[in-house]
Amino acid sequence: MLALAVLAAPLAAQAQDRVLFISSDESANAGWNGYLTNARNAFEAVAPAGTFVNRTGALSGTASLTGDIADARMLILATVCSATQANRWAEVEEALKTRPDLMVISFVDGSTAPGCPANLARFTTAINAIRPAAWSPITATPTSGDITAPLNQQSLYAATFQAVLPSIRGQFWGRMSPVPTDYALYTSAAVASPAPATVTNAYGLFIPQAASNGGHGACLFFVADATQFNLNQPAQSTAIARAFYAAATDPSGACQQPVANVPDLTPSLAGATALNIGATHSVRLTVSNADQAASADGLVTVTLPAGLALVNAPAGCTPSATPPEGFSCPLSALAASGTLALDFDVRATAVLANAAISAEVSGVTGEVNTGNNSATLLVSASGAPDLTSTLTGPAQLNVGATGSYQVAVRNQGNLGSTDGVLTLVLPTGLALDAATLPAGCTAVATGFTCPLSAIAAGGSAAALSFSALATAAFTDQPIEVQVTQVNGEQVIGNNGASLLVTATSVPVAPTPAVQPVPSLQAGALGLLGLLLAGMPACVRRQPRALKRS
Repeated sequence: MLALAVLAAPLAAQAQDRVLFISSDESANAGWNGYLTNARNAFEAVAPAGTFVNRTGALSGTASLTGDIADARMLILATVCSATQANRWAEVEEALKTRPDLMVISFVDGSTAPGCPANLARFTTAINAIRPAAWSPITATPTSGDITAPLNQQSLYAATFQAVLPSIRGQFWGRMSPVPTDYALYTSAAVASPAPATVTNAYGLFIPQAASNGGHGACLFFVADATQFNLNQPAQSTAIARAFYAAATDPSGACQQPVANVPDLTPSLAGATALNIGATHSVRLTVSNADQAASADGLVTVTLPAGLALVNAPAGCTPSATPPEGFSCPLSALAASGTLALDFDVRATAVLANAAISAEVSGVTGEVNTGNNSATLLVSASGAPDLTSTLTGPAQLNVGATGSYQVAVRNQGNLGSTDGVLTLVLPTGLALDAATLPAGCTAVATGFTCPLSAIAAGGSAAALSFSALATAAFTDQPIEVQVTQVNGEQVIGNNGASLLVTATSVPVAPTPAVQPVPSLQAGALGLLGLLLAGMPACVRRQPRALKRS
């Protein structure tokens, strides 16, 4: 008989924590309907409380199952021989091919009764859509007769079934062949040791997620029978539900196991995610062989986003000749569970917001799982403001004179600034003219301070002008400007500016000296006195003499 169960792993970021049961509509046949009832009840019993969703008969209906499947953590599908809708099978197959978070457990009846072969063939088509490319196409031949199928002890995936379900008893089943021995879960007879490469009488098979559609598909459990849900009840149905549910959901269960006997290389990237523009940052690329066989070759390629430059590629790797920047490295043999670490350096040249450094492995001989061949590291470089200042004005003053000066602040960074403080310091002998204190600034004993408002990247603040009075003479003393407390600034060595100033005293013109009158000796002074005394008499007598003539 025919049944299928599909399980969505708890890995899904979008899938809800639901256990969805869908089946063919077997309501017209009480016996077949009983198979579905027992299967449904058994899986509902192991599902977490409140998560089970019953869609019995939905595979035969016209309503889409896409929404229900998308919300499922576990999808249980069961059919017997009643007709089903091709569109519903297509929805199931699409999920098998594209949902790596989905786990599929299937019980598809292999009876020769009318209707059953068509359902079995349809599901076999879905299996072939996700099987590894190296496998031969699988066929399932309807078979009548009782069977007690033992667990294949040669399978890599047998361990999670051994304790709960060492065998399954059925009646009408599909004989599957050829199935690689590692992937044959239950067979019509015990598999001999050493095991053959394939078996031709598989009763149940398993495809781990890593092997499903190249690692892009769902984990699949498949048993080509549904009559087991009618035999040894309820013990067998309970054991089946417990074993398959555990294998599907256990973090170390079958669904999480690697592909058997092939290499599986996967890259990872680690390093700083918050970068400083212009600074060099190291990133480590690790290539791991997650599977059971050594790899012989391969290529890993790293691609950098625009705005991120490669500084140093790992030794033996070749930088990309054309944009985008990156490099590629040939891979030599890597043992099973082995790792290879490759370090490289990058430098952000522009603002980045969650830009992806990507790594991809390709060209690995024998690899099945390519779904894990790529990795990304998201990096951001928010940039930083970088404020610089300039100071201009006269470098030569006279004591008692004033000079006019201008301060300019520019943001030469790649991110706008939001704040900051400008401090101006005057040398001794130079005093701020209080009337020229820039608006919004505060005078202090040595000059003034000003809060800075936002300055866009590449922009400038309004220039500040002030005057200073030379109160004393000095030589080559600096007027200093310093910008501090800029949030997020990385480079501070260029924040300041200075201007050397000299103040010179003005020379005063000298006052002319008074010349002393030469002094006379005492005798000379006496003679001078007699002469001066006799002068009036001479003057008075002169007119008479003139008159006589």
